[in-house]
Amino acid sequence: MTEARNVFPDLVVEEIDLGEYPTLRHDHPHALTKKIQVTQGDMHGNPLMLVNFLIRRGVIDTSPEYYQKWKDIYLKFSAYINDACELALARCKDPSDFLSFEQLFQELLVKDFDSLRPVLNELDKVLAEIHIIPNKGKILYLGDLVAERGPCDYLSFKILEKLKDARVYHKILISNHDMYLITATELKGYNKYQLVPRSSMRTNANNIKFVISMYGLQMLIDVGVVKKAEVDAIVENIYKPSLQALDYTLSEDGLTITIYSHALIGLDTIMDIAKDINVVYRDDTPFELADTINEINREFSRYVKNKRVNELFYDGGAFIKLIDNRNPYLISRPYYYNHYYICFVHGHDPNIPQEEHVITLDGMLAKTEKNLVGTCSFLHTPYCPVSQFIWDSSFTMFPVVQEKDSNEKEMGRQLQELQQAINRMAFS
Repeated sequence: MTEARNVFPDLVVEEIDLGEYPTLRHDHPHALTKKIQVTQGDMHGNPLMLVNFLIRRGVIDTSPEYYQKWKDIYLKFSAYINDACELALARCKDPSDFLSFEQLFQELLVKDFDSLRPVLNELDKVLAEIHIIPNKGKILYLGDLVAERGPCDYLSFKILEKLKDARVYHKILISNHDMYLITATELKGYNKYQLVPRSSMRTNANNIKFVISMYGLQMLIDVGVVKKAEVDAIVENIYKPSLQALDYTLSEDGLTITIYSHALIGLDTIMDIAKDINVVYRDDTPFELADTINEINREFSRYVKNKRVNELFYDGGAFIKLIDNRNPYLISRPYYYNHYYICFVHGHDPNIPQEEHVITLDGMLAKTEKNLVGTCSFLHTPYCPVSQFIWDSSFTMFPVVQEKDSNEKEMGRQLQELQQAINRMAFS
């Protein structure tokens, strides 16, 4: 029998105008601080949204003047990239001939690039005035940071670089859009930040709009403004090490585990993912399930390091569901399970029917330069002290009902299991 619980007490909804300098600063109650995880939904490859979000969470400190300049860079990049795309589409006789369209589009980007140079001349100056405030919190992005509808991934990468330099802990969940860029870096002999030859997106020229930020990045390399070696170093040393398959948090009372993913998943999805990468799946307690996710992420990081991520994403496989599933009726998402509670948080699609214990953080805000005003939902989740899980005698450590004659050996085993799970959490 389940009890009435406040399922998402950490959910915050804000009305945002990305065109205006954010008024919420580092001393705001929803700022990122020690023992706090802030979970942000799909970023849509939008560097303006990225900076705005980090200012509102008290991670970036910059002046209204330089926020305005960052916005101007974003808008001018967007106008330039999108105008070239529309012109190439207008001249394209056959949208199914993606290669011809792609070549024309990239020629147009390079041909008129001098009109964008004054904007780039401001970039280093603006980046120098975007200051990161170090803290011990954690940022979790639900994906789509790159290879999306934004104008240029180089802008987002430079912000991630500043976060890394300031040692701000952040993780990025693998998503369908992020995979387009990752695949381009893993294909042997391929040397471009663009859709790889075998990509299903290359069936129609109009699809380039959904990954155009990657082409904005390649444009800067093609015109010689940015060295490919610099981009490669950011991708391999900063972006990729931040990637995860899944994430989780445990509630203060230890009775609830919240699971984070890019697309809609269920326990069956996690089970299939574990099977794909030879991880033992366990979920008798929330701590076993947490440990399973830890092991999945550990194995996934090996695939990232060895440039083998693309091998996991075969048609019909569990990892494809992890990044692209939109059907809530083909997965198992119980709320009360094995005497504990499970909540699910995803991005990817804002229009999926929600359940009491399931929410999406995706939205239309920042999807294009025309969507600069709207609602932003995020989670501001506290981490409870490790000592509260282990030493508080009044704390119900395991939600599984214990028999009165449960022996000390069994309790010791569970304590050891709990300690191992907590030790693998971000803030242990």
